[in-house]
Amino acid sequence: MILPTFRLSRGYASEMLTGARDGRPGEVTGDMDNSSNVSLLERVYKWEKERGDSLVFTQPMGGGEVKTYSWAQALDEARRMAAYLRSLALEPGSQIAIISKNCVEFMLSDLAIWMAGHCSV
Repeated sequence: MILPTFRLSRGYASEMLTGARDGRPGEVTGDMDNSSNVSLLERVYKWEKERGDSLVFTQPMGGGEVKTYSWAQALDEARRMAAYLRSLALEPGSQIAIISKNCVEFMLSDLAIWMAGHCSV
């Protein structure tokens, strides 16, 4: 059985990680460059602000169905997950494991853990 996978749409993965566009290292956007000390979470907030309605994730659901997420939708989901994690009153910086197949929820869980002030392992 082949499990569905997700993909970051239109090269956003490299933009999220490096600030570079079109996967070309060294070409940066805005005030976030490769030499700055900017976290991935800060970059995600930047893309949400600048491209809230742009497609970021595409998740095959099976049976030919595909679910898409804009930056705004993805971050809304991650924030709701983070709120739940905060409600658990875990010690700040707790290590939280993610056991998941390759899917959008894995990425959103990772973001939610960081948003809640914890560390994903």
